[in-house]
Amino acid sequence: MDIACKEFTEGRPMMIFFPKDNKSVFSVRMYHTGDFERTGSNHIYIHPITGKVVKLNLWKKKPTSEKLTRSMYFIHFGTFWGHYSRILWIFIGLVVPFLYFTGFYAWWSKLKRRQNTPLFRPPVKENPSQALNLQGIIFLSSCSTRARTWNFRTRI
Repeated sequence: MDIACKEFTEGRPMMIFFPKDNKSVFSVRMYHTGDFERTGSNHIYIHPITGKVVKLNLWKKKPTSEKLTRSMYFIHFGTFWGHYSRILWIFIGLVVPFLYFTGFYAWWSKLKRRQNTPLFRPPVKENPSQALNLQGIIFLSSCSTRARTWNFRTRI
């Protein structure tokens, strides 16, 4: 533990992994402020017999592509700001089903309203001397007796 703290003075040890066999090494995870992982993004590997540092894997020395790839996990699960981002991710995740069900409800209620009203209105009985409507063509009727103007009739 002291070897890892001397090697990476800016961080504090969070987890220690012991070797599984004679060929494995100790692994110490160190946390530094600004790491995405709560358990630390810095790994220090120590040989179990000699006590020398075999490999030093620091977050700040990693290329941008690897940092981006490793940070996708935290963006996916929403753990990058702790509990605040998880709550935000929950609300964002619930927006899609909410919009789906409210849209379905609006469509269903509109469909039910339409079923209560007839699709085609019954034909209106008109006086044949006033207007004649054949296939959308409107014909003029005789002159109106009261206003002495042509009477145009349309059907909606």
